[in-house]
Amino acid sequence: MYAQKLEECLLTGTKLWSAMTEQGKFKKLYFVGPKGNLAEEVAESMMDSCSYVPAADGTLYQQRSQTVDYAPFDYHFVDSDKAVATMCRQQGSNHVTLFSEDEAKYREMETAVLKKFAEYDKPKPTAIVVGESALNQPENAEFLKEGIVIYLRCSAQASWKTINMKPGGGTGLYISMKDMVKPPVWALAQDLQGDIDNAEGRQEYIRILNELDKEYESVADIVFNTDVRGISENSMWAVPKLAKLIGEFLDIKYESSEEADEKKSMEKELTEFLEGARLSKYLQDGLKWCDEQGAASMEDIVENPEEFVDAMGLKPLEKKRFDRACALASE
Repeated sequence: MYAQKLEECLLTGTKLWSAMTEQGKFKKLYFVGPKGNLAEEVAESMMDSCSYVPAADGTLYQQRSQTVDYAPFDYHFVDSDKAVATMCRQQGSNHVTLFSEDEAKYREMETAVLKKFAEYDKPKPTAIVVGESALNQPENAEFLKEGIVIYLRCSAQASWKTINMKPGGGTGLYISMKDMVKPPVWALAQDLQGDIDNAEGRQEYIRILNELDKEYESVADIVFNTDVRGISENSMWAVPKLAKLIGEFLDIKYESSEEADEKKSMEKELTEFLEGARLSKYLQDGLKWCDEQGAASMEDIVENPEEFVDAMGLKPLEKKRFDRACALASE
């Protein structure tokens, strides 16, 4: 069941990306929001899904053999904070120290990362996680206008807890420091981290995040909450919902996994209903009518039987059998 659910998530992104390219509505994705919002995990899950190539033999991703060569995930992904930190190391400096001593220089490097990303023009799924407070720079905000800005929201309280908690605490397991969610560079520069019980630091951190929340909302095309059950445990489960929001924003038509499940369920219900009424010959015409009318369950047909009868052109005796079947379905 897990393997099938994962496959459906991956295929959702595949369908979205195909629709985006076929309909000429390809856009870069800009993920914004506070630390602790699973931005890197959700963004990479989205990129994995959009670039997923199903196995030719139908093998589910979770069940693939290590001895077989499958098409690789091919996408472009950037984390602006990590990119700036790498640039600093290459120049023999530390990004936190640079931010504290020369914020203007740090911002120049941040803008350079965003500019390079904006200029990337290869036709593949493309996304960036934008560092906190980067939108304070007008030139940075301009880059985002060319793509889809997705605000991955989590509460300020949840963010504070995340940057001060080591994963696996109290379990007796060793967790590497690199697996912790690092505080944003501005919080490190102000020493607003390291003690979850630091009431003064917590209050200041939450105040700043509440201000940033307004900025994120003002530029966001899509707002998506990540500190909810299910998504917080596995970022891949966010993909179908997020893909649907992206599709709606771009006004593109494609069948999501959820819609496919609804269609399968409708086909099964209608098949059983028409078989019981000895009207199976109308199945294909009935399914077409349901698709055109947006009927998602048998209730939509039973509650408006005249419309279905007229559309199918049922004969008097067929209509009687149909009416009896509707009466039974309503009991």
